Amino acid sequence: MRSARQHLPEPRLDPLPLKFQTFLLLLLAAPLFAAPRDIAFAVPDAGAITLGVFDSHGHLVRRLHSLAPESEFRVGLNGLITSWDGLSDSGGACAPGAYFVRGYLVPDLETTGEAFHFNDLIRADTDPLVNRLHAAVLLDGQRLLLTGKLRNGGYFAGLFDPSAGWIWSLPFTEKCLVAPFNGQAAILSGGQWHWVTIEDGTSLPVSWPPTPGVNALCSAPDGILYSEGTGIFELNPASARIRPSVVPAPPCEALAFFEGRVFGISKGRLNDLSSPSPNLLSGFQAVSIAASQSLWSVISGEPPPDGGVSELAANGNIIRQIANEPGSPPVAAISARGEALALLCEDDRRQIIRLLSGEPGGTWEVTWEITLQSAANFGFAGDEVVPETGTESSSLRFRLPESDWTPEAVEIELFARSAGDGAEIVDTDGLLIAKVGAFPSPDRVVWRREGLNAARILAGTTCGAAEYRVRNLDRIVPLIVGSLSLP
Repeated sequence: MRSARQHLPEPRLDPLPLKFQTFLLLLLAAPLFAAPRDIAFAVPDAGAITLGVFDSHGHLVRRLHSLAPESEFRVGLNGLITSWDGLSDSGGACAPGAYFVRGYLVPDLETTGEAFHFNDLIRADTDPLVNRLHAAVLLDGQRLLLTGKLRNGGYFAGLFDPSAGWIWSLPFTEKCLVAPFNGQAAILSGGQWHWVTIEDGTSLPVSWPPTPGVNALCSAPDGILYSEGTGIFELNPASARIRPSVVPAPPCEALAFFEGRVFGISKGRLNDLSSPSPNLLSGFQAVSIAASQSLWSVISGEPPPDGGVSELAANGNIIRQIANEPGSPPVAAISARGEALALLCEDDRRQIIRLLSGEPGGTWEVTWEITLQSAANFGFAGDEVVPETGTESSSLRFRLPESDWTPEAVEIELFARSAGDGAEIVDTDGLLIAKVGAFPSPDRVVWRREGLNAARILAGTTCGAAEYRVRNLDRIVPLIVGSLSLP
């Protein structure tokens, strides 16, 4: 993946109009500051102040202020006062000689968040950065208990409302399994049990022993069923105990409880585990199973269509089939609640959670979809934001109009790059002009011009990108503060 951090050329001063060069020379020829390391300067208006110290070759040696408010400066007779301790950004002492100070007065730039792209689970800068979903368990009110992997390599379990967004999210260090029970949820991660309230994710005390060999959970009337070794066990939250194996069974990768019986998928085969010995219900390959008012399974093979969803009778007969949406990735997991189904469809590049609602007459309608799309090289294609092969600008030039402070118009070159807490705009020397958004540690930042004084910025990762607009960039005022010397 291409880095979001743009290569900055060697620090230099942009060519300036002749009259403005003369203005700078007059300033630099002025007497040195009364106090050798005190720096006094005037500003024409209110705004944030960025200042840097440069050596005689034009190299930036120290960033004094980055978008500092006026309150950070002392007030003198003729303006503001700051000071330099003679140290470089690395903390070393600078060599004796002449130095000059320049920077920018940055007014209140108009910055707006426009949209989040490629990941419908990200609706705010503070939302968890979900890189891959592992399960989507449907609850009442069309809410979802979700588990998966985060962008930082950790794992999570959380409650998501398609209308309101994230209700809560809990981080874990290992992959999670989750099952709801009576307004609460059991979460198993790294063999350790966690018990939380569904409404707000509040942790509840548990004393259940570690169970590291579990691959599947499901809800049952009296507790949580799980597959471990060659048995199906029941965890009863009310009595805080685990019942011995309810039925003998092969290790299962999926479980469902339906009409008093336990069904499981083992090595792709769907079995009735409540009979004295597991009975193969179907000759097809089963991928996932869920139960509500009916027993549902994702079955591959012919028939039904590969990756479709089938309603099953308790004896394994296929009652009806629901074909996958055209162009959709295949269904990988299913969850059922009342007359609704949540399907998790996926391939290497895309995941879709699709809610199907049962309609009179036995038809099914798509109520909503949530999409996660890999976007390693997002960018712009004209005015559109695209996940791959988008164009990007390494730098943009903005013309600052003539004013009382700058005798002639000045053109500055700016870069957009990644920062730890979002994106930032800097000049060719790395002096900070603006901080944009709060998308955490974006891997990639691209931007494009919009009109004469604005830009669109994308900041994000492979699991999503935030779009911002920055306006009024032509109101930036260059500050040529003056010179000083180190003895």
